[in-house]
Amino acid sequence: MNCFGGILDPSTYNLEKPIGILEDKKTILTAHGVSSADQLTLLGIDCRLLSVFCTSKSEDYGGFIVVFDYLHFCSDKELMDAIIWHEIGHLHNPVTLNTFNIDAEIACDRIAFENSGPAGILLLLHKTKEMGKTLGNQLLVELTNQRLDALSTYKCV
Repeated sequence: MNCFGGILDPSTYNLEKPIGILEDKKTILTAHGVSSADQLTLLGIDCRLLSVFCTSKSEDYGGFIVVFDYLHFCSDKELMDAIIWHEIGHLHNPVTLNTFNIDAEIACDRIAFENSGPAGILLLLHKTKEMGKTLGNQLLVELTNQRLDALSTYKCV
């Protein structure tokens, strides 16, 4: 099911144009290489971790944050704010689909830290590291450790 979740106010988030938050399960599953929602449940993966930022072809929007389950995404304000700010960071630190840019991710983590505080971004990164361990994805674990290390040198957290 696809539905429009919400719109981020440009004045609240210092944006030129609004950013929409969309729920699109298929896009999220495809973007993260997961075959079904059942696989997420079976592996105990927190679907809030699986978000992507998409640029907009519309003149009315600066982009879209795509999430798997909008209501679940909104269930923890600190985590939600950290994800929103991290994804907003991709406006200036883009990463293309099926690639990983550690410098861009670190820059986006810092934007989340500065704008939503340390609690949410640290929770996000710790959950991401757990997910990497659950999936047996050592690269994800190592990259997340690099992001945590970079954040810890930025400010005392």
